[in-house]
Amino acid sequence: MSNFYNWDDVLQVEGIREEVLKFARTDNELDDFKAYLKEDGSLPDDERELQYLFKHAIEETRDVVFYFYNDGTENIGSHVHYKFHGKYFEFDGQGMIMGPLDYNDPEIILGLTADDIEGHLDEEGVPRDGLCVSVGGEFSDEYFAKHCLKLIAVGRKLEINGRMYVRTETGFELKK
Repeated sequence: MSNFYNWDDVLQVEGIREEVLKFARTDNELDDFKAYLKEDGSLPDDERELQYLFKHAIEETRDVVFYFYNDGTENIGSHVHYKFHGKYFEFDGQGMIMGPLDYNDPEIILGLTADDIEGHLDEEGVPRDGLCVSVGGEFSDEYFAKHCLKLIAVGRKLEINGRMYVRTETGFELKK
């Protein structure tokens, strides 16, 4: 089974194989990706090994353009969007990867999470603490504050782009 929803589309991105090959040939402290290459130094023919290299090449670039994390106790998974070789790839927290995309749209993920909020309320009908604990990326704090209003109960905290905010009746205030 593929970790990539659109594996054939990924392979069609011009120059992406060369970028993954360059990644696999570089030394990495955590894993020896060269071991997955064929004897002649080219990419593997085995589909699973090839997808493994693609997944790690995307993740290891660390070009995170959006992230949404919860405390891990919800059915809603954390999401991370990476930019790799000019394309966006969405890691859904369940091991699946969407992409290649030409855009980064966290509003979709935050909107889906907000739509699913009914299943994540406490007995008073308030969003459970931990539903969303951290969000950020290439958008402003104000952007994320606007799209996270339904996810965070009044009085609870949310980290946005590395800064801690508290949810008030009127929105989010930077915690000092």
